[in-house]
Amino acid sequence: MLIVQNPQGELIGIPLDSAPSLRRVPRSAFAPLPPTYLTEGGVRCVSALIVLNPKEAPLFLLNLDQLLQSRSTLPITEPHQSLTGN
Repeated sequence: MLIVQNPQGELIGIPLDSAPSLRRVPRSAFAPLPPTYLTEGGVRCVSALIVLNPKEAPLFLLNLDQLLQSRSTLPITEPHQSLTGN
């Protein structure tokens, strides 16, 4: 889970399937998100596409402000209980 803080100071958890990794990316690798990703792929809260190697899957730059603003449109999930039951 990735924990971020919104502009109001609240902590918000974003569930992840795997551990995030940090990568240095040259500015030249950033490109605008193609319109087809937005219309056909249902991609939301992404501000740029990053292609480091054409043979690898692209990376997406997450727009955290958009994600937090659209939180009300995302599905609501029940909070997970800790292992101690608290």
